[in-house]
Amino acid sequence: MLCATLKNQKWVAAHQQAEHVRGQVANSTVQDDKVAVILDFCSIPRSRKEIQAYLGLTGRNNFNDKYLKPLLASGKLKMTIPDKPNSRLQKYVKS
Repeated sequence: MLCATLKNQKWVAAHQQAEHVRGQVANSTVQDDKVAVILDFCSIPRSRKEIQAYLGLTGRNNFNDKYLKPLLASGKLKMTIPDKPNSRLQKYVKS
């Protein structure tokens, strides 16, 4: 006995696109939640290491690109030593 499964290509494409959109929405919700946690945590000045440890994140570059730089650019966070952005003593505080 031979059994074949035929799939409607339009349905498959639409289903894959819907899954992709759901994944993006879920990721942005998680990211928005972490941004709120960062802002709340930085009500007093905190170092990058402190913020990452509090969130349980390990990748420095990923953290900088995904959270720190956008928050600084939007003005939601500010540096305590803006003249020396790479200082080892740099801390970040909610604006």
